[in-house]
Amino acid sequence: MAYRNQMSADTGKDKGKQPSSQGEDQCRLLVADDDQAVRALVAHHFRAAPWQTVFAEDGLQAADLYEASAFDLVLLDLEMPGGGGQSAVLTMRQIERAKDRPAVSILALSAHADEVEFELPEGFDGLIAKPFSAEKLLQEVRQRLCLAPKGEPSALSTDKALLHLMPKVAVSLADLGAEAGAALEAEDYVALGKAGHTMLGTASCFGIGEAASIARDLELAAKTKSAALAAAALERLPDVLGRLPIS
Repeated sequence: MAYRNQMSADTGKDKGKQPSSQGEDQCRLLVADDDQAVRALVAHHFRAAPWQTVFAEDGLQAADLYEASAFDLVLLDLEMPGGGGQSAVLTMRQIERAKDRPAVSILALSAHADEVEFELPEGFDGLIAKPFSAEKLLQEVRQRLCLAPKGEPSALSTDKALLHLMPKVAVSLADLGAEAGAALEAEDYVALGKAGHTMLGTASCFGIGEAASIARDLELAAKTKSAALAAAALERLPDVLGRLPIS
């Protein structure tokens, strides 16, 4: 059963709270954890948050929800029934490619993050270690949503004076894409990560959410040494550049 914030910490059942008046412009988060106490804790921390939260109890349910509806951020516990977060995140990345959706930030939740041998699995953009405080959780979510939140104007829409800089931005992003491509061909994942990081900074400053998603995928590909993920990200870049508002 999937359910929305807020839920009862005693029963783990939906209280039937409806989305706020922000409607479709409201950011939507998907949180998957098989422990109802953890789901209740997250719901409590998010009780005054401006976003809508949908909860899932296992990896399979999380993947089904992700395929059926769009989300702005996903939090997945790594150890759950139904394949767990590692299986779910790979399925979600496949869904994004199949449905031509922008890559969404997907964060892992884990109680084993402090172990020496721990490595972030492929497909994830970051990690929130358990136990987490309300401050840490909210800070991480807000930081991730700031790149391309729904219902919030981008840098381009709020400052039309930036439009004259778009040709330079396009050249910069194209050059960084070329750098990333060369690094991928050379299997130089350090250089690939640097190109992705620089691209993320440029895209974020100008509110180009799709380019930021590509950059995050390049950073993740560098960390996980995933040539397939990097190649898929770079294939999306020409289309994004072609739709930039260049007069």
